[in-house]
Amino acid sequence: MLLLQEGKPAEPPTDAPVEAQLAWRSIPPKAHQVVYRDGKSQRTVSFAKSECRSSFYLQRLADGWILCEARGGCAVIYNAQGKALGTLDLGDAIKDVLATAGGKIWVSYFDEGVYGRGTGNQGAVCFDSSGRVILKYFEFAEPLGLPFVDDCYAINVVSEDEVWLSYYSDFPLVGIRAFKLHQ
Repeated sequence: MLLLQEGKPAEPPTDAPVEAQLAWRSIPPKAHQVVYRDGKSQRTVSFAKSECRSSFYLQRLADGWILCEARGGCAVIYNAQGKALGTLDLGDAIKDVLATAGGKIWVSYFDEGVYGRGTGNQGAVCFDSSGRVILKYFEFAEPLGLPFVDDCYAINVVSEDEVWLSYYSDFPLVGIRAFKLHQ
């Protein structure tokens, strides 16, 4: 997949004043476009009036797409044609977003989210496609004696029912299968 922004001015140089960089970040694009492969053909979908400004994630869902901002956690669910169907709040300070074909949305968080006051304080969370929380990692891990997540460095969704996490504190590699500790 290739995600493009349409109608946003060029990013200021890295040595530009902070005010100019912040002003640029607050300008939304006219649209986001994704170019992707579907079998042997190349397709493009446009997400008009997308509010994502910078640092965002795009994932394919079974019947559409999810586009999410890392800061603030605002996510928009789109149908296959790019029409917005609704919004979700996935929490602030998102490190990664991975979705399954069945609609599970796994989100991991970096330290600002983990030590914040929102959803991210779980370290990782699994949502369904309507934004309902299915699994909160810290609540899952604590009774099993697994370490607290300070900053989730890696998440890999292997299948609809299996996910692996690696994170700081002391870098455990944790496998979860069918919402139970696998390894």
